[in-house]
Amino acid sequence: MAGSSPEESVDAFVAPLRRTLGCIVRGTAIASGAELNADNAVTLFPEGRDGGDPARLRTHDGEGEILFRFAHQYRVVSLPAEADCGPYRVRRTFYRYDVLDWNGGEIVVFHWEPAGRGPVRAPHLHVPAAAPIVLPQQSTSGIAHRKTSLNRLHLPTGPLLVEDIVEFVIRELAVVPLVADWEAVLVENRDAIDRGRTW
Repeated sequence: MAGSSPEESVDAFVAPLRRTLGCIVRGTAIASGAELNADNAVTLFPEGRDGGDPARLRTHDGEGEILFRFAHQYRVVSLPAEADCGPYRVRRTFYRYDVLDWNGGEIVVFHWEPAGRGPVRAPHLHVPAAAPIVLPQQSTSGIAHRKTSLNRLHLPTGPLLVEDIVEFVIRELAVVPLVADWEAVLVENRDAIDRGRTW
């Protein structure tokens, strides 16, 4: 989001994140700062837990539980003088959304690490809970019985928003939403992204 000051742009960036995360997490998200061209982070502070700790999410009408870990980094940049949306804007520089079982084992993790050291810098998905499989091959193939470790694959996703992950855990993993109008919150925040919250 853009703003007339670095602080205003960060506030405009974090406010929708808080509303989105509030659909599934009791707690808040705190931005680390508004220094220009510096790495900053948004940290999730689940109620009763330290920042960076995974949040406990109730599933299946409260019968089950999964954990959710959120990590987001951003930079505040100045825009050209002719920009009509304000002189400062927040740009995302990293995300990690981890969905864990109640014991902390990774189920599915979504990464984007464009400045990372690994070979895959585009947004991707890991499925650590997936067991290795044997891909069918012709019986004469030298790899006919070799296992493929699905949990090590980097499955491309394209850029994901926290709104996408919140919708995923509610719809697909039966997380109990904390607000009745969660769908409207996600629609409103996605619309705000389309209007100027930058990727």
